[in-house]
Amino acid sequence: MKDEDRTKEQLIAELSALRRSVAKGPSDLMFDILNELPVGIAIMKGDDFEYIEENKFIAELNGLTPEEHIGKKVKDIVHPSMVEDVVENLKKVKSC
Repeated sequence: MKDEDRTKEQLIAELSALRRSVAKGPSDLMFDILNELPVGIAIMKGDDFEYIEENKFIAELNGLTPEEHIGKKVKDIVHPSMVEDVVENLKKVKSC
């Protein structure tokens, strides 16, 4: 669609979206890229592996929204039969 064919509201909305994307910092842009990867990525803290951020893939894998992960620990999200193995593997990754 040519600019001439767009309504004033459409052009304003597009300009607003463009300004928001330009205003993003490097970390926002990096997270946008990580969010589209076909692999689960999570940022966690502490020895109990509390979720701080995660991408869409891992959220969908766990059957929750990204917002539902924040502040929860791995043991609260992962199936009880898998918690021990998952925590053991996360400890190995953390020690690298």
